[in-house]
Amino acid sequence: MILSPLIRRPWLLALPVTAVVMLAASSMAPTTSGQTAPAASATPAAPTVATIASPAPALENEVAVRMLLPASIRDSVKLPVRKWARADMPDAPGGYVAFIATIYPIYDGQGGSTEWLLTNYLQWNGFQWLPAVADYPGYQLTDPADIFLARNLTDITAVSSPPGQDYRIFTVSYTGDGIVNPTLARTETSLEIYDLTDSTVWSRIITLRETDTSNPGYVLRHAEDVDFSFQLIDSSGLFAIVATVTDTDEVILTGSPAPGGTTLPPAGVTTTKTTEIYKWIDGIYVLQRQAPAGPTTPVADAPAVPVITATPAPAATAPAAAATAMPPRVVGTPAPAVSTSTPVPATATPPANPVPGSTATPRSGPAG
Repeated sequence: MILSPLIRRPWLLALPVTAVVMLAASSMAPTTSGQTAPAASATPAAPTVATIASPAPALENEVAVRMLLPASIRDSVKLPVRKWARADMPDAPGGYVAFIATIYPIYDGQGGSTEWLLTNYLQWNGFQWLPAVADYPGYQLTDPADIFLARNLTDITAVSSPPGQDYRIFTVSYTGDGIVNPTLARTETSLEIYDLTDSTVWSRIITLRETDTSNPGYVLRHAEDVDFSFQLIDSSGLFAIVATVTDTDEVILTGSPAPGGTTLPPAGVTTTKTTEIYKWIDGIYVLQRQAPAGPTTPVADAPAVPVITATPAPAATAPAAAATAMPPRVVGTPAPAVSTSTPVPATATPPANPVPGSTATPRSGPAG
């Protein structure tokens, strides 16, 4: 879910975007001229001190999170978020960037709450930290699947693209694990990619594990995983995302009689693979078509499907490996227009030679 609008939207995570140019704010000391014949009673003026841009100072994690939260909750005694993650980009165009992804609740005073997904960053322009998008509360999650993920978060991890890479992005994964209802348990990880305009470029549920015990006589375990890579598939010169999706269903007979003598499904595992192709259209990667990637392979008496609770950002140059994933679900709506009062880059385009992934150290934190 979750990093710009999350779940239940045709999915889109972050992929190569050509280097964007950000104007760094600068300041010049005013030029002053002394009086040629000052009055005898004049008081000496204080010496003019030139203002000189300085390197970004240390920025504590909690301070960074609070600076981007809505004013109504940022001063709460306890950090009022469910979880947060931070990724730094020291060499970003325009100055050092500290990116924050968080999910926080707004309580109504009657035991209820709304859930909000906020992704934004602070940038040091040489003189002060400024938000990429000013006074931005984030995106309210309204889809039940998004709300489930928000309220059952176990981890948020954010990673920035490696130093020197033209395509500047932040890759964020959100993992949730919980009980949907008395007969359905779910674990999922949703991945999103944001560029320096703070827009979601691509997002998708990349792992999903569900155990359904609502069927008399058998238990159904469902798993979906995705593995993706950047590939040139046409003459546009822009890399597309090619995702291999593996869908696995396992039927486990419980020994209970079928209701009314209904025939039970055969025990075993069925696996189906498909290929999804996302092309760069108007600043995001859009699913264009799906094609079969291989035959369905039933496997009798296969072991239980393992639960995957987190997925790292893709390796910098590693080819796509077989993995499992679900149909694209996008969370939310496009990010708001960037504030014109802060120095942020213009909309970027995917590079001709993207280098996905990062060597940066992921950092994530609990709520307060």
